[in-house]
Amino acid sequence: GMHVFSVERISGLYFQTRDLLHRLGYRKVRVQLSDGTLGWKEHGPFDRIIVTAGAPNIPEPLVSQLSDNGIMVVPVGKVSQKQKMMKIEKNKGELKISSIGEVSFVDLIGDHGW
Repeated sequence: GMHVFSVERISGLYFQTRDLLHRLGYRKVRVQLSDGTLGWKEHGPFDRIIVTAGAPNIPEPLVSQLSDNGIMVVPVGKVSQKQKMMKIEKNKGELKISSIGEVSFVDLIGDHGW
């Protein structure tokens, strides 16, 4: 069956999310406390990747964990300015990258973030 994997960098948010998902009975959602810019390689490749913090550029480790015919969205740009929501589509190893609008997210912190 389908599973959802989520990576959280902030321990308080990680514990709150993990506990809430457990109480609600969501057994196919796994949460990990680590650097989200690195993804969760051992469970990839992933059909869809959603990044919910603004990155300075498209994180390569996440692109490498995208399955063929996979799609990733990630906000890219400085927080003090408008960011662009980037859509990355992988098809037969080729990437199609497009901007799908302007957004404003908090900083993505990690090895491939700020």
